[in-house]
Amino acid sequence: MEIDWGKNNYFNNHSKLFQMQDFGKQVPYYNIDDNDNEIIEYKEGASKQLSEVKQRLEMLGYTLQNIEKMYNENLIELEYYTEENLNISFDDFMKVKLFAPERCEQSKISRIINLIEKLITLQQRKMEQLKQLKKAMLQQLFVNKNNKQPILKFKNFRNNWREYKLSEIVNLEDNKRKPVKATERIRGKIPYYGANGIQDYVKGYTHIGK
Repeated sequence: MEIDWGKNNYFNNHSKLFQMQDFGKQVPYYNIDDNDNEIIEYKEGASKQLSEVKQRLEMLGYTLQNIEKMYNENLIELEYYTEENLNISFDDFMKVKLFAPERCEQSKISRIINLIEKLITLQQRKMEQLKQLKKAMLQQLFVNKNNKQPILKFKNFRNNWREYKLSEIVNLEDNKRKPVKATERIRGKIPYYGANGIQDYVKGYTHIGK
């Protein structure tokens, strides 16, 4: 029996299954070359007979009875947070059948997932840097009450910023829109909202004008 191994927490940590005397043995490592051929390399690692692994698991407290107890405790917690009655017994859970591809395909899947994870990490770092850049630019491209010019200005824009009333720079057009009478509206699936929520469901428009 072989167990999976990998870096960066992408695989399971099986270190507790082994003791010092289990290390220093030649064990197979499976990989894929650039041509998608499976490569088996024997390297120094940890090896243990399955019967001894079972004893080690039981010694660490992972007996079948304890696992069932842990399962039921986690199920209760999950039902509490999801507010759903999952109603899956431990016996039913242990009977669940899982599909798994060949080892070669498993390695390819692992490689692509690891690559995507790395790309996500890089994109997240880039996004954080852009957020910081945006924050810095906003602080320097706008004026405050104590200044009439921003710290950063575009070329050929040297005039001071002026203070305006909203009515001086905005044209109010709302009074030019006339609502369609309720008797003339066409019933449809589009919700029509008013001050108190959805007023009606219409097809098309509810106002005439720009």
